[in-house]
Amino acid sequence: PQMSHEAVQRSHHAVQGLSPLHVMQAAWTSGAVSQSSPFPGVENVISVTFSANVPLGPAQVGSDKSPQVACWLELTGLQQHAPQSPNSGARIVLEGACAQSFSAAADSDTRGEAVWESNGSVLAYFRATLPPNIQHTLGLHLQNPREIQADGMRVAIETHGSVRVMSMLLQGAALQEVTGPRFHVAKIRSSSSYPGTTNELTVTWSTTVPLQGNTQTRERLILSGLTGSLTPDTDDLTILPDPACALVLATTGTWRAASGILELLVVAPS
Repeated sequence: PQMSHEAVQRSHHAVQGLSPLHVMQAAWTSGAVSQSSPFPGVENVISVTFSANVPLGPAQVGSDKSPQVACWLELTGLQQHAPQSPNSGARIVLEGACAQSFSAAADSDTRGEAVWESNGSVLAYFRATLPPNIQHTLGLHLQNPREIQADGMRVAIETHGSVRVMSMLLQGAALQEVTGPRFHVAKIRSSSSYPGTTNELTVTWSTTVPLQGNTQTRERLILSGLTGSLTPDTDDLTILPDPACALVLATTGTWRAASGILELLVVAPS
């Protein structure tokens, strides 16, 4: 008998779209930095705003009982705000809506902190996951240097650990430059140029930075070049400041006739 064979035809259809094993390339979608004060020697809140295209935080690898893989944020370019002697482990107070999502160590129970590294970078360990494509702002309470250590320092952000996002320069990083202390105005006038008469000197000035009264550092306003006076040396030369200065400067100064130098103690912030 004849036998008929039926051919079975099979078709393959490729599912369009991303591969089920596709992994997104982690990248920053925005990043900016600003500061609260450019004045030397004062507290400065550095605000870092960032967003990424992937969630940022520790990751669970393996079973639910497996330890989490840490993830941490690193900020570079803030060396001039670091403690004067490199002190790895010094804490930084954080503020902002996402501050409680960070700690100074991967296993620390204290939230709202970051930590200085000996190379001048700042590390903040994620203790919670931040969602992607949303801008997050983190404020760092730092101390401005008393003198400018570097010009045009650029601040960069990156992450390490369970999520690696490559370094990116933050917009507005030039704002990290600290305004140099100098005088805007410095004038002096006298009440009399006649020999042997009492001469009242009036000094007018303004500065680019506030004067900080500090009993420990004993900051002073120094007038020099006043040679030729017959007024004897004294540690209690009477000063008559205007009402605004009276709140900032001591009402007596230290006078040395030979050098022509008058020193006034700054007693309160200006």
